[in-house]
Amino acid sequence: MSKPVTHLYGDVRARCASCRRIPQGRDDLECGYSTIISVRTAIVLESRRRLAMKRAENKSPEAPIDRRELMRRAVYMVGGAAALAGLEGCSGAEGNVQPQTRGSAGRYFSAIRMDQLRAVIDVMIPATDTPGAIAAGVPEFMDDMMRDWASAETRSQMKAVLDQIDERAIRVGGRSFRRLAPEHQLAVLEGYDAHSFEVWNADYQRFKDLVLLGYYHSEIGATQELRFELIPGRWDACVPLGDMRTWAD
Repeated sequence: MSKPVTHLYGDVRARCASCRRIPQGRDDLECGYSTIISVRTAIVLESRRRLAMKRAENKSPEAPIDRRELMRRAVYMVGGAAALAGLEGCSGAEGNVQPQTRGSAGRYFSAIRMDQLRAVIDVMIPATDTPGAIAAGVPEFMDDMMRDWASAETRSQMKAVLDQIDERAIRVGGRSFRRLAPEHQLAVLEGYDAHSFEVWNADYQRFKDLVLLGYYHSEIGATQELRFELIPGRWDACVPLGDMRTWAD
């Protein structure tokens, strides 16, 4: 290199490692130390110093991230930003579906539809010695499925089922299903269920499948209605019969 590089990197020519003085020649080592930092090393050190200063100037404190934020960043890294829309509807720190109060609208269904959906599902899987479908958040699960998963055809089929149940309730009890007394709701739904199986109402079959899917795949359905063991123990061929509940998958 015939010309100095001061205009590019500053005055980073070789210096004495002890006194930092720039020697004027090969024999100019009056300080007594012979170790000289090379020009390349000096440039690297100076670049690192300037980079560190720049980072320190632009550095801003970041809040600690939780598991939810970590998942968001991981999805962004693999180019799945569109998939994050599904996370917005999750409630609670762990994304569990939380039951809503009566009269509140869902993410897809209106408030009246949600009340009707809650009434039908509550009759299908009521609370007994174990929590029912309402406590497990099944109506909210159905609402999320209609918004994020179902096709236009499936949505119209689910609405048709609710309309048919309401029409039967008005014909039998004179009121909409959600306004009937619990014993009358049970009678109406039993009649509709029996008739649907006679004519093989495929829409109603899908409706019930979604209700059962939402309940038995919830924490309540899998651990309280069914038996659940995260890490199974040893296998015993012959054991006394005790709890006869089905195991969760």
